[in-house]
Amino acid sequence: RENIHPGNTLPAVVNDATPATGDAAGAPQQTTGRVLRSLRWGLVPSWSKEAKPDYFRMFNARSETIHTSSVFSRLLHCKRCVVIMDGFYEWIKDDGGEKQPYYVQLKSGPMLMAGLYDEHPKLRDPGDAERPLATVTVVTTASSAAMAWLHDRMPVVLPPNAVDTWLDPETPAKLLLGLLKPYSNSDLIWHPVSKRMNKMSYGESDCAAPIKLTKSKSITSFFSAKASPTKRPLQAQVKQELGASPGSSTREQAAVGSPRSSWANAAKAEDSAASPSPPSPVKGKGVGEKRTAATSPGVESKQGAGKRVKAASSPSAMSPPQAGAAPPRKHQVR
Repeated sequence: RENIHPGNTLPAVVNDATPATGDAAGAPQQTTGRVLRSLRWGLVPSWSKEAKPDYFRMFNARSETIHTSSVFSRLLHCKRCVVIMDGFYEWIKDDGGEKQPYYVQLKSGPMLMAGLYDEHPKLRDPGDAERPLATVTVVTTASSAAMAWLHDRMPVVLPPNAVDTWLDPETPAKLLLGLLKPYSNSDLIWHPVSKRMNKMSYGESDCAAPIKLTKSKSITSFFSAKASPTKRPLQAQVKQELGASPGSSTREQAAVGSPRSSWANAAKAEDSAASPSPPSPVKGKGVGEKRTAATSPGVESKQGAGKRVKAASSPSAMSPPQAGAAPPRKHQVR
């Protein structure tokens, strides 16, 4: 299966006591060996009285409390297993607020995850009524430094040389707990996959296929796209927007907005280019509405906020900067 969720079966290696054929005297003996079993993901304790199992309640076990939990501590001593998976999926929200799934795997091969299992004496497996219900939980720990950007938790992935120690029934608890740490080897890799994986029912062959991410469009980028792409000096832009020289009358300046608010908006956009503030719209006109050209040569026609300012038809509409004035600041509205 390409997309396994709680309630599905997982392959796991367990220590299992099986009866031998007997010794020379014919007395039956119990031998302990490792066997590969199919376990339902989502632990259902053997003492559970629920008639219908809830596989989502305990599909993970936190390594930090596994030795103190009344549910998991007894299994830590005698029912440890190694769950075998090709990899696992994890989600993170993208710029648009949607969940983007990632597939995490090892370059070196399948993942060997620490797990605990149990069998219920009365419940039967949904796929085989002849077998008792055997379920498993995957032990988790804090994410490694390399994986922390994606999620704060990850499964306990056992290095090959730790598998024997984890399965050995004689391993002391202190040594077992020392194995439950983040996997930090360099062969841990990941890539984004299709958002179709956000549906638990999706199980096609392309579940883990890598995709190329495209940048989501946010409300900020929408207004940024509407902003003028001009590269002219910022001081010249404001003067052209005002449509008058520094000595113009207050009445002419008021026709296109306050010079103070125009400079404040421009400076704010320069300090935070990712989300520029559009020029103040003309009073009474909305974004994108056109303004009829003024009769005065010092006042130009102008579209709504976020649009590029058109040049006035009269050459006298823009006066040269005064002597001693500060050099123009360059600014590009994105």
